[in-house]
Amino acid sequence: MLNAFSSSIKITKLPDKLTYNYKADGIDLTGIEITFKNSSGKTKKIDDIKLLTVSGFDSTKLGKQSVTVHYGQYKTTMQVTVRYSFWQMIANLLTFGLYQVILVCNYSV
Repeated sequence: MLNAFSSSIKITKLPDKLTYNYKADGIDLTGIEITFKNSSGKTKKIDDIKLLTVSGFDSTKLGKQSVTVHYGQYKTTMQVTVRYSFWQMIANLLTFGLYQVILVCNYSV
Protein backbone atom coordinates (compact mmCIF):
# COMPACT_ATOMS: atom_id res chain seq x y z
CA MET A 1 0.00 0.00 0.00
CA LEU A 2 1.24 3.48 -0.84
CA ASN A 3 1.92 5.94 1.93
CA ALA A 4 -0.50 8.88 2.25
CA PHE A 5 2.53 11.19 2.41
CA SER A 6 3.86 10.04 -0.99
CA SER A 7 6.00 12.55 -2.78
CA SER A 8 6.86 11.87 -6.42
CA ILE A 9 7.00 9.74 -9.53
CA LYS A 10 9.89 9.41 -11.95
CA ILE A 11 10.25 7.90 -15.41
CA THR A 12 13.01 5.31 -15.07
CA LYS A 13 12.63 3.98 -18.64
CA LEU A 14 11.08 5.89 -21.53
CA PRO A 15 8.34 4.26 -23.58
CA ASP A 16 9.29 2.31 -26.69
CA LYS A 17 7.71 4.92 -28.95
CA LEU A 18 8.70 8.59 -28.77
CA THR A 19 8.02 9.65 -32.39
CA TYR A 20 4.44 9.86 -33.64
CA ASN A 21 2.86 10.40 -37.04
CA TYR A 22 0.93 13.61 -37.68
CA LYS A 23 -2.84 13.15 -37.20
CA ALA A 24 -2.42 9.37 -37.22
CA ASP A 25 -1.09 8.15 -33.88
CA GLY A 26 -2.30 8.20 -30.33
CA ILE A 27 0.08 8.21 -27.40
CA ASP A 28 1.51 4.78 -26.57
CA LEU A 29 3.10 4.16 -23.17
CA THR A 30 4.18 0.59 -23.91
CA GLY A 31 7.58 -0.05 -22.35
CA ILE A 32 7.51 2.89 -19.94
CA GLU A 33 8.75 2.30 -16.41
CA ILE A 34 7.57 4.60 -13.64
CA THR A 35 8.92 4.57 -10.10
CA PHE A 36 6.84 5.96 -7.25
CA LYS A 37 8.76 7.29 -4.25
CA ASN A 38 7.11 8.17 -0.95
CA SER A 39 8.32 10.63 1.67
CA SER A 40 10.11 7.92 3.65
CA GLY A 41 12.18 7.05 0.57
CA LYS A 42 10.53 3.74 -0.22
CA THR A 43 10.02 3.10 -3.92
CA LYS A 44 7.49 1.09 -5.87
CA LYS A 45 7.58 0.29 -9.57
CA ILE A 46 4.27 1.05 -11.29
CA ASP A 47 3.82 -1.95 -13.60
CA ASP A 48 0.30 -1.33 -14.86
CA ILE A 49 0.27 1.41 -17.51
CA LYS A 50 -3.52 1.47 -17.26
CA LEU A 51 -3.02 3.37 -13.99
CA LEU A 52 -1.25 6.17 -15.88
CA THR A 53 -2.88 9.03 -17.76
CA VAL A 54 -1.32 11.49 -20.18
CA SER A 55 -1.96 15.14 -20.91
CA GLY A 56 -0.41 17.57 -23.36
CA PHE A 57 -0.14 15.23 -26.36
CA ASP A 58 -1.57 16.55 -29.63
CA SER A 59 -0.95 14.63 -32.86
CA THR A 60 -2.15 17.64 -34.88
CA LYS A 61 0.82 19.76 -33.80
CA LEU A 62 4.14 19.06 -35.47
CA GLY A 63 7.42 19.13 -33.57
CA LYS A 64 8.60 18.39 -30.06
CA GLN A 65 6.04 18.29 -27.25
CA SER A 66 6.33 18.09 -23.52
CA VAL A 67 3.88 15.42 -22.40
CA THR A 68 2.80 15.00 -18.79
CA VAL A 69 2.38 11.50 -17.36
CA HIS A 70 0.07 11.29 -14.33
CA TYR A 71 -0.23 8.65 -11.63
CA GLY A 72 -3.06 9.83 -9.41
CA GLN A 73 -2.11 13.31 -8.22
CA TYR A 74 1.57 12.88 -9.09
CA LYS A 75 3.07 13.80 -12.42
CA THR A 76 6.26 13.88 -14.43
CA THR A 77 7.09 14.91 -17.99
CA MET A 78 8.76 13.48 -21.07
CA GLN A 79 9.45 14.71 -24.59
CA VAL A 80 7.86 13.25 -27.73
CA THR A 81 7.99 14.33 -31.38
CA VAL A 82 5.16 14.52 -33.91
CA ARG A 83 6.19 14.52 -37.56
CA TYR A 84 4.87 13.63 -40.98
CA SER A 85 5.15 9.98 -41.98
CA PHE A 86 6.98 9.07 -45.19
CA TRP A 87 3.69 8.83 -47.11
CA GLN A 88 2.43 12.12 -45.70
CA MET A 89 5.69 13.68 -46.91
CA ILE A 90 5.18 12.26 -50.42
CA ALA A 91 1.60 13.57 -50.51
CA ASN A 92 2.79 17.01 -49.40
CA LEU A 93 5.57 16.95 -51.97
CA LEU A 94 3.10 16.21 -54.77
CA THR A 95 0.66 18.81 -53.50
CA PHE A 96 2.91 21.69 -52.47
CA GLY A 97 6.31 21.11 -54.07
CA LEU A 98 9.70 20.43 -52.52
CA TYR A 99 10.48 23.91 -51.17
CA GLN A 100 7.17 24.18 -49.31
CA VAL A 101 7.54 20.65 -47.89
CA ILE A 102 10.97 21.47 -46.50
CA LEU A 103 9.68 24.70 -44.91
CA VAL A 104 6.40 23.38 -43.54
CA CYS A 105 7.41 19.88 -42.52
CA ASN A 106 10.78 20.73 -41.01
CA TYR A 107 11.57 17.10 -41.76
CA SER A 108 14.98 15.66 -41.15
CA VAL A 109 16.18 12.26 -42.22
